[in-house]
Amino acid sequence: RQTALHKAAFNDHVKTAFYLLKEANARIDSHDAHNMTPLHYAAYRGNLASLRLLIKYSPSIDPLSKQGNTPLHLASATGNYSCVLTLV
Repeated sequence: RQTALHKAAFNDHVKTAFYLLKEANARIDSHDAHNMTPLHYAAYRGNLASLRLLIKYSPSIDPLSKQGNTPLHLASATGNYSCVLTLV
């Protein structure tokens, strides 16, 4: 199940993601049904501002999804060069 933080990361709602992390104690390491974290979604969509925010709060920048993908895999697969540079 996706959390509000997953949705904010997917849609690049940085202010909302920041609020959820700081005030609502959102879990940065929550996984959805595909075992993807908000970090995966920000990387996949090329949402650089959200990605940078999430990296600050994430215990790991390379969690694996059910398919064995890390956020770096997803950023690379979708051609999000700035996200790739940030994750490397």
